[in-house]
Amino acid sequence: MPEYLSPGVYVEEVSFRAKFIEGVSTSTCGIVGQTSFGPVAGRPEVVTSFSEFVRRHGGWEDVRYIDGTSRVNYTAHAVRAFFDNGGKRMYVSRVFKPNTGAPVAGMNDSGIALAGLPGSGASVGARYPGSWGNRIRLRIDLMRKGQMNVIAGGTQLRGVYDGAMVQTSAGTATDASALAAPTAGTVAFVKLDGGVFKLFTNYSDASPIGVYPTSAYLVELQVAVFVGTARIPDAVYPNLSPSPQARSYIASFLDPDQPGDATAIVAVTGVTAASPFALLQYLLGGAGLSSETVLAGGNDGVVPAPADYQGDDIDEQFPTGLVALSTRDDIALILASDAVGYAGVPSDHQTIVSDVISHCESLRYRFAIVDPPPGQTSGQVLGFRSKFDTSYAGLYYPWIKITDPREGKDGKLLLVPPSGFVAGICARTDIRRGVHKAPANETVLGAFDFEINVRKGVQDVLNPRGVNCLRFFEQGGFRVWGARTMSSDPEWRYVNVRRLFIFIEHSIDRGTQWVVFEPNNQATWQNVTSTIEAFLLDVFKSGALLGAKPEEAFFVRCDRTTMTQNDLDNGRLICLIGVAPAFPAEFVIFRIGQFTADAKGG
Repeated sequence: MPEYLSPGVYVEEVSFRAKFIEGVSTSTCGIVGQTSFGPVAGRPEVVTSFSEFVRRHGGWEDVRYIDGTSRVNYTAHAVRAFFDNGGKRMYVSRVFKPNTGAPVAGMNDSGIALAGLPGSGASVGARYPGSWGNRIRLRIDLMRKGQMNVIAGGTQLRGVYDGAMVQTSAGTATDASALAAPTAGTVAFVKLDGGVFKLFTNYSDASPIGVYPTSAYLVELQVAVFVGTARIPDAVYPNLSPSPQARSYIASFLDPDQPGDATAIVAVTGVTAASPFALLQYLLGGAGLSSETVLAGGNDGVVPAPADYQGDDIDEQFPTGLVALSTRDDIALILASDAVGYAGVPSDHQTIVSDVISHCESLRYRFAIVDPPPGQTSGQVLGFRSKFDTSYAGLYYPWIKITDPREGKDGKLLLVPPSGFVAGICARTDIRRGVHKAPANETVLGAFDFEINVRKGVQDVLNPRGVNCLRFFEQGGFRVWGARTMSSDPEWRYVNVRRLFIFIEHSIDRGTQWVVFEPNNQATWQNVTSTIEAFLLDVFKSGALLGAKPEEAFFVRCDRTTMTQNDLDNGRLICLIGVAPAFPAEFVIFRIGQFTADAKGG
């Protein structure tokens, strides 16, 4: 209760409205798998287009292991299919395993592509490991800015900043480009001493410079990053300092973990602060100023084990695999498209799929889209399907042929798993119609053909067993023609019913957190009931529930009939909610019969 301690007028704000529940997003996707670039640990960052994925995780080039073998980059193809089919947001958790065996000539065991520059104690190269890093070119230019004023016999400088590196000169030339290359004898550092900028030969021990020069020039670096054969830089970072005391210190700005530019794809590591001049020489390289350097030695490590897809959070700040995806609460769809690369060892493929399904079941608010191995007959895919029983996943068959986008593959076709396409269709359907609409009878965009032409007789066998078929129709093109989960429970037979309940449960979970620690009494019960009823009324109006009126579509009870005194004594508030979902019209039946002209239609 508010306190009223003295006479006066008190104006207070009160709410006469029930709390509201906002529906959660159901179209955000998460994918775990191997890529040719990108971070290998930490909370995944959202990508909103395929071009953004390419910048952060590389393109669709094959994954190239350190031993020279390679495999199709199924993750990249799935991401492209997701966005082409209407997806908007995706989180990518990269699976990577560095080489721990014998070194391979010309390759870095870490997998990181580095600059072939002389020097020791520092590395300049790609920010992340991966073969795609070998496409990066660096151009590091020396920038010496105009003459700094030296005043009062060399006791004060103007036009510099604390910690800056400068090149001193006994001459009076104002054209910095006319200066010779910096040497250990001409490099000094600026320090703010008693409110005055002064020169020191060594910043770390603050040794004053002996004989002050006539002039000084600010020494900085500019790093330009090119990708592939591009003539225009992908990124330009000017005004970087080789001095560790400067705010624009190059090793801090291009730090691999916390860079000044969060989207940076290059990094400077292993730098010791003892010799900034040595760092300057190393960055400029032996080839002279303004030279371009192609990164080399990057690779995609060795083939990960199936357990690497599950990942771990041994380092809580840098989780990996599926564990990393669990740090993002807004993911509703889960893919592991490149798990099919393990189909040659069925137990490995099954392990990854099982881990993905367990991930969805344990987090409750996610749905997995599963791919069968390639080249499966209808009997084989039924054998694969029989290994799983869950309402939190759907299996789609067959694989899809696309025009191969990889370099040098013009006109050829490539077989890819269907999960990326289906995830995009789910997102597209959710956005256009709602999660209650089955993601079926929808066009598969980007498909050139299917691996197998599934006909009605084959689908008559597959559909009842929970295998969703992709089919080609003369009048309809390439379409998803199934909407069943991998569950044997008829109550959870349909994909859209399971995903509708995920949407409702997750929305109520998130929208009623305010109830925790509220008084467990009639007022709170009524408020909870009103809040949930208002939310379900909106769901009913969207067409997601069955019934001619709200009373037929759902009910909410939160009172003494749902809680015993023992529940109240133990701090439990129990709310009973029932909803009647609208099942898809999977079998549309029109009964037609003959009748005589004088008969009346009944």
